Amino acid sequence: EKAAPRPLLRAASGSVGDAHLEGAASTVSEAKQLLEAWRLTYAEVRSRIEEGGPGQRRWEFDRSRLFERTDYAASLCADLAECAEAMGQFRSFLGTGALASVTGG
Repeated sequence: EKAAPRPLLRAASGSVGDAHLEGAASTVSEAKQLLEAWRLTYAEVRSRIEEGGPGQRRWEFDRSRLFERTDYAASLCADLAECAEAMGQFRSFLGTGALASVTGG
């Protein structure tokens, strides 16, 4: 099992745990978009460099090393977003008091 990157865990435990549910969902959604943007930005820049002509050097790096951690962190963000959505559904169905008794919060 992979361990989550420490900065992601710190961000999740501080802001997601303490924030309102909607804020938590928004935070993890933005984090996921940012993490996914890294892969897209790499592809765009690489394409521009390669289209620069024969004098340009090929821009190639080990993609698994470049994206392994950020892809994993993005998948964790997706999981956290699903949890926030489920908690929101429980809250609307059960009410705040019942949810607190189930989650201990």
